[in-house]
Amino acid sequence: FDTESNAEIFLACKAFSELEWRCQKTWEVGLSYGIVKNIENELTEEEIFKNIKCDIEIVSVKRLNRRDGDIWVPSDTVKVGFKGPSLPRYVYLLDLRIKVEKYIFPVTQCSRCWRFGHLNKFCPSNKIVCPKCTKNHANCETTSYLCSNCSGTHMALDKDCSVYKKEKKIREIMSEFNCSYRKAMSMFVPSSPPPLESYNESLTKQRVYAPVNEPDAFSYYDDNIHQEQEPCKANAESSTKQKKKEKEKACSDS
Repeated sequence: FDTESNAEIFLACKAFSELEWRCQKTWEVGLSYGIVKNIENELTEEEIFKNIKCDIEIVSVKRLNRRDGDIWVPSDTVKVGFKGPSLPRYVYLLDLRIKVEKYIFPVTQCSRCWRFGHLNKFCPSNKIVCPKCTKNHANCETTSYLCSNCSGTHMALDKDCSVYKKEKKIREIMSEFNCSYRKAMSMFVPSSPPPLESYNESLTKQRVYAPVNEPDAFSYYDDNIHQEQEPCKANAESSTKQKKKEKEKACSDS
């Protein structure tokens, strides 16, 4: 169905219920996540879950942490899980109406192999990788950086890494369309395609073009033809004069 309302009309069809057919909507992702801000830290997750209300069933609440120097502390932002593919615009908590915003999953990076998509405790690799030079040691003092993800000249932790930016964009797509990682991967389009100049240069190298100085070529050939025709004209005139003299001599002899 192109819209959810059309699916609802289909499900409400009496003909199917009379035939005892059972139909239900299926979603690629059964849950959707949003965030609500400015929630007092004194409220526990249990209290929030008990008192939060909206038209869509709420299945979970989790207070997010923020970094304070070298430690993580609870923040005033709470992640809320809703049943179904869509988010409500607002939720109600203790007689307050609070706006719901989309939750974007963070890009996880392993501190062992420095790949994206998993944490250290779930790392499938048995080797430790240096975030600076990609060799098999924990760390080093080199200043010649090499990224283990994109092979760029920066550390694996650099937020300007092209692979990190790709992973971040994929998670934004997951949040916007409430889809799986695999589906978001198929929808991902690089934000900076190869420059047009490079493409044109590659075509120029592969093709052989005809000379562009055609007018000069034509004048060159015209000059040659003219120069070749001059001797032919002179020979024709000398031959005619010779025949005329021979004819006059024959007449005088007779």
